[in-house]
Amino acid sequence: MNRDLNLLLIAFAAICAGVLAWAPGDAGRQMLGLMLGFHAALLAIAMLRGHRHWLRWWLFLLPVSVLQIFPDAMLAGAMGSLRFAPADVPHIGAVPVFMGGLWLIPLLIIGLVADQTRSGLGNAGSMLLATGLGLLLFAIAEWMAWYIPIWHAVGVASTWHVAHYVLLPEAWLCATVVMLERSTRGYGWPTRLACAPLIALSYAGALAVSFWWLET
Repeated sequence: MNRDLNLLLIAFAAICAGVLAWAPGDAGRQMLGLMLGFHAALLAIAMLRGHRHWLRWWLFLLPVSVLQIFPDAMLAGAMGSLRFAPADVPHIGAVPVFMGGLWLIPLLIIGLVADQTRSGLGNAGSMLLATGLGLLLFAIAEWMAWYIPIWHAVGVASTWHVAHYVLLPEAWLCATVVMLERSTRGYGWPTRLACAPLIALSYAGALAVSFWWLET
């Protein structure tokens, strides 16, 4: 990945570790502040360093990330397979609002890696690599979320606090994001914005099918 992005991610991880380990108070407020800080830093570096492709991905992924709140709300509400820790921040249903910005972070990494490896691996190869990386990132996030705590799976088969039924849908999410971002480059923003609800609906459907298949 780009050196600037590597430095941003390393700095963000270090700040997260410090804030969550030593700063007292509600983890929800801390996560909201960390999420907003990441977005601000990403945009500042992208504009100062001329990373136009970061901005293109950020603009595409922001509505995707916001709408991912609704599949999470489905899991936490109708399906009861996800529970968020108490957080003194606004919620949409059972989902704290900071989740609407957190989804962007792993999806951005996945998208940029797919772009960087496309010339060497081709469309299919770079998408497979990005999907595998996405599974790893989401598994790490699920594991860490239990310890912070932010959320945890409820009443489903899990390994190291990573629910089994979410893995295939998350792979589908990664592939769908990369495929739709690539296929709509050069189109106007109404077309690219319309991808966000399609991604959220397809991810929610994949979660429902996977839950039915593995948990019933």
